Amino acid sequence: MPRAKVDRGAIFRLLALNWEKSKIKKEMKIGEATYWRAKADYDKLSDTEKEEISRLATTEEKAKEKFMDYEFVQKWVQRMQSERIKSWRRRFNNCKRIWEILQKKDPQNWTEDDIKLRAIPELRKTSKSVFDDLISVRSLRPDLKDTVKTKREKAPITFEWKYVYERMMSQNKLEPFLKAGGFKHELIKKLHVTLGCREGQAIGGILGLEWNKVNWENKTIDVFEGKTGGGFYWLNCPLDLLGNRTFEMLQQYWNEQGKPTEGKIFGDITYNPIDKNKECLRDIYRQATEAIGELYGHGGITPHFARKLHASLLIDRDVPLEMVAGDKPFGIMGVGWEDLTTLKKYYLAFRKAKIEENRNKARTLNL
Repeated sequence: MPRAKVDRGAIFRLLALNWEKSKIKKEMKIGEATYWRAKADYDKLSDTEKEEISRLATTEEKAKEKFMDYEFVQKWVQRMQSERIKSWRRRFNNCKRIWEILQKKDPQNWTEDDIKLRAIPELRKTSKSVFDDLISVRSLRPDLKDTVKTKREKAPITFEWKYVYERMMSQNKLEPFLKAGGFKHELIKKLHVTLGCREGQAIGGILGLEWNKVNWENKTIDVFEGKTGGGFYWLNCPLDLLGNRTFEMLQQYWNEQGKPTEGKIFGDITYNPIDKNKECLRDIYRQATEAIGELYGHGGITPHFARKLHASLLIDRDVPLEMVAGDKPFGIMGVGWEDLTTLKKYYLAFRKAKIEENRNKARTLNL
């Protein structure tokens, strides 16, 4: 009775394990005779066949070592998808790159030293900033949030915008700044200041606002925040926060667009001038800066100023700091901040007149 020929699948798996008996016994559980029979069948193959089957075996072995194969990672991806976190693919790829740097160590067992002493130095060799990578790590491992800080590696932050805010308010330049450029430009700037959201260069923000997230009856909108907390929607952000005019303008624009039920509200606007067929948000703000007669700051007022303006206007109207920051996930006063320290340090400016007004209030106290 002729012996049964060992199938190519067995040879395939043995090749993937480099014919190492210790690995084979552990993973395949085959006997000595089967091993040598497979080896003999492999030796009978032509050089071309050996090369091809070796290539396939190596490819499969690498394919088995997938970042997604970890149950911990699978649950993380499922959570991001269930929470509709649009940036999950980018975060996944960032964490996969770190996983490879850490020699495919189980992400559930990553430590502070793994990230700070091993991963970050390697990432810096090919990237100017590791900010997005650290945001991804904090999304995958929230327990590392306090030890793995996410400080942007950029030029020192200047506070010249606080002087800009003082000049804009004292010289009554806010209204002409917002109205510059016509109806659509006024709408996008007013929405931006009302919501206090980010620009949305890649995802979310003012450029990522969606028609299906508008609640016309309650005059609110859900706004995606892609930077903090792994990405989430701030819910029920008021569109009539700084007066009903902004909401009325959005409703008018909606009617002019044919009352769409889905899609981006400002899908024809980009952040940078990369598409000649689309308007540029930076240009909209630059043109508005020029329209008020002076060049405020270096290069004019940037779109991110709208977020600072939002916070400063609310504080100027005696809205408590905690209310300005919001109560995630609900946008009590618009899109909020991750913590009060960040809000106070980088986003608030106080007019001299407002400071003096509060000093006078304090002087009425009798100790």
